[in-house]
Amino acid sequence: LKQSREYNTVIFAYPITDSSYHNWKAMEDERTQFMNITLAPSLEECLKNRGTRQLTEWETNRIQQMYQEGYHNRSFADFIINNEKQTPKQTAAIIKGFIEKNTLNNYLRNYLGQSVSVVMDRPLGTKHPKHGFVYPVNYGYIPDTVSGDGKKLDAYVLGVDTPLTTFTGECIAVIHRTNDNDDKLVIVPEGMILSDKEIEKQVHFQEQWFKHTLIRKAK
Repeated sequence: LKQSREYNTVIFAYPITDSSYHNWKAMEDERTQFMNITLAPSLEECLKNRGTRQLTEWETNRIQQMYQEGYHNRSFADFIINNEKQTPKQTAAIIKGFIEKNTLNNYLRNYLGQSVSVVMDRPLGTKHPKHGFVYPVNYGYIPDTVSGDGKKLDAYVLGVDTPLTTFTGECIAVIHRTNDNDDKLVIVPEGMILSDKEIEKQVHFQEQWFKHTLIRKAK
């Protein structure tokens, strides 16, 4: 499991025990986070028939037992949703928003304010091998990392107007793509300050094609 990065999110759609939860939590690392999201409508709602399908006696008894055992209100739950008056689509949107808010990986946030070394595979002035546009900034990757797309974590190096092969500077922002799995770091010479607007302007040549948010270190 720890060696496989084919998927960014794996969903276990089944109630778990305390021991199972803690076993999974013990497997977390800088790139893997385990969260428990519990759907907890009222017991009365759960005991209703499912459209044209009637619950069996076993199902009714099992639901009552699980509520008595507290599966709907586990102390370790990261997020509990009473979805009694929601459509499945609305519930899914709430879950998606919670995950996006809470799992812009600490792995990425930890780079903010830190010194980061970048190897340039697309120096300023070079052409993109597939799309043909010219890079107006230095663009490279962080060695010994893995991004959401399974490749090395990429970085824009801003504030340097000459082509580079390597560069070590300060990470001042993370570009979190919300419709793609390939987030980017923004690296500048140590002590340089760039506004959100200035960053967006310099990375627009590529980020214009992706929905994204700019993550900065909290002041």
